[in-house]
Amino acid sequence: MRLSELANLAIVDLDNEGERIKVFGKGRKERYVEYTKEAKRAVWRYMAYRDDKLPNLWLTEEKTPIKAAGIRIALTRLYARAGFKVKDVAHIFRRTWAMRKIDEGVPLKYIQIIGGWEDITTLDIYVRAADADKALKAMKR
Repeated sequence: MRLSELANLAIVDLDNEGERIKVFGKGRKERYVEYTKEAKRAVWRYMAYRDDKLPNLWLTEEKTPIKAAGIRIALTRLYARAGFKVKDVAHIFRRTWAMRKIDEGVPLKYIQIIGGWEDITTLDIYVRAADADKALKAMKR
């Protein structure tokens, strides 16, 4: 999901019984994204530290809703601590997710829907990059 979508999540958007999260994308378009067991566990751990009844899922230390820029800063700092210098951390997550789904053979149309891309052109670029990586690996054998 996009940073703005992540920042705007409300607790009620989580489907704790199922495997999806309701997301409001560009133009407030509603869609659903994966909610893996690992993500659920992480959210539950985070929620265990919360002592409030605020509707937003992600809050700052001051108990105000976090903004996309705040998430970007936090991710950039985490990457820096790990020794990486990355320009757009959030985009790496979206791209990696899409590339993994492409490698798993998920139809591009489904990836487009779940990822919230209006135009499949972006995914075509990812497919070409994945094909180039596979071609290079095959040539090394």
